[in-house]
Amino acid sequence: MRDHSGCLRLLYLFAVFFTFTGCNWILEWEDERPGVCSNGVREAGETCDGTDLGGQTCEGLSYTGGVLTCRADCTLDPAECTRCGDGVAEGEETCDIEDTRNVTCASLEYYGGQINCSETCELILTDCESHGRCGDSQIQVGSGEVCDTDNLDGQTCGAFDRWAGDPVCNDYCNQILTSACTGVVSMASGTAHTCLVDEMNIPFCWGDNRQGQAGAGQAMMATRPVWLDAVSCPSMVRATAGFDATCLFCEETFEMWCFGDNRSGQLGLDDTQNRPAPASVPPPGGQDWLRIAMGADHACGVVGDGDLVCAGANAFGQLGTADLTPSTTFVPVTGPLDLKFFMVAAGDGFTCALDELGHLWCWGRNDRGQVGDGTNEDRLQPTEITVSGVSSFIHVTAGVSHVCALDDTYAAWCWGAGENGRLGNGQTGDSPVPVAVHMPPVTVFQELSCQGRSCCGRDTPGRVFCWGANDAAQLGIGAGADRSEPIQALTPAGELSVWLATGGSHVCMFTESNHVWCWGAGTSGQLGQGDTAPALEPVRVVP
Repeated sequence: MRDHSGCLRLLYLFAVFFTFTGCNWILEWEDERPGVCSNGVREAGETCDGTDLGGQTCEGLSYTGGVLTCRADCTLDPAECTRCGDGVAEGEETCDIEDTRNVTCASLEYYGGQINCSETCELILTDCESHGRCGDSQIQVGSGEVCDTDNLDGQTCGAFDRWAGDPVCNDYCNQILTSACTGVVSMASGTAHTCLVDEMNIPFCWGDNRQGQAGAGQAMMATRPVWLDAVSCPSMVRATAGFDATCLFCEETFEMWCFGDNRSGQLGLDDTQNRPAPASVPPPGGQDWLRIAMGADHACGVVGDGDLVCAGANAFGQLGTADLTPSTTFVPVTGPLDLKFFMVAAGDGFTCALDELGHLWCWGRNDRGQVGDGTNEDRLQPTEITVSGVSSFIHVTAGVSHVCALDDTYAAWCWGAGENGRLGNGQTGDSPVPVAVHMPPVTVFQELSCQGRSCCGRDTPGRVFCWGANDAAQLGIGAGADRSEPIQALTPAGELSVWLATGGSHVCMFTESNHVWCWGAGTSGQLGQGDTAPALEPVRVVP
């Protein structure tokens, strides 16, 4: 029998060799297999994968710019790379030699010029910019611009016959828009200050502020208009001023705010502290406010459906309460309680009011005949004033110690102190009864405004006539003597008055052109010019 053990050993060794060398070959083959493309990881055999570019860029591939990307087969894609100077604007290039991608100076809204391309393939706009465009804040008059963005060539709302606000340039730079500009809705003057309210219901005041009457905080005076922002009213606000106090009335809510002199409690706030800013005045009995007039040290108003109330000093019976007791709150006027009133005026120690029938009533101080009842006796209650041939009155206004009124035919009447010619009847003596103002020929007054020692009237066309004291040129005729008859003020050509506001020694008017003009004394800045100089002729006030 043959011995096969040697063969078996040889076969075993061969199997072991094959097994180890075969496994090693398999492992080596697996190590050399290609990586999995698009898994975001650059592996063997890949030049890139997703955003992993292996540090390569367009510039590294000899391009001048652009964005290098990776293809789906994990090879670099230079399709978005650019080479500046080849004459083709591509990728991030805005131009390349003459290829500007159809962009011109005109397409960029410049008024002219030639567009150029830089060595780095970027647009050069220097020549375009030299011709300008709407939006560069430079006014190109030759291209039809009148403004540009915030450059309005110095124009203000005032140049467009508006009082205040900020004009704006339209989107085409060929028109200045005045929609944000405002006019004036009311104006009033005290002894040496003036206040107005514009169409945005914003009050402005200027002049004497020693008692806080201009709302200028702790300043002694405001020589320029001061914007008061302490009043909130959804509708038109009406300004009333007298002596050293001011009130603002909201026509929608019937609220009243007052500020200034309160040393006699005339603001009705139940104290005697001056108010440097508008303070809400509570109406008596919760009634709505309708009107108010400020005297030297008292105030009277109309509330509810026409009731009269007064507050402040009462040394002459000016509160109309049948006694001489002062009051720091508004108290009812006694007397003709069945009458309803719509207008009230107050002077130094006296008051006058018009009822709904046009009857005129006055009370208080009467040493100069300012009550108008033919005597010089103070009246503690309303006393009716009658004039032969006059059936009713439609307007009343008071100076420091005289009164003027318009009857239903628009004839003017005055009474009280007459020095300086303030009664307008050609005389300088006092009159305890109404006397006819010597009206200029073919002149009918639509409004009267008295304060201090003079008066002014506005006629139907809007001309202004003044009379009385002229020591500060307050009559609008320049320096000169007092006038005992109305004389036309030398207002600027074409400026017709809408409202008058006569002060102690100055006058302001608001015109159809939405301009405010003042003249006369300026010692407290009441002319709104930024100084204290007087004005012999009207000067324009701007905010």
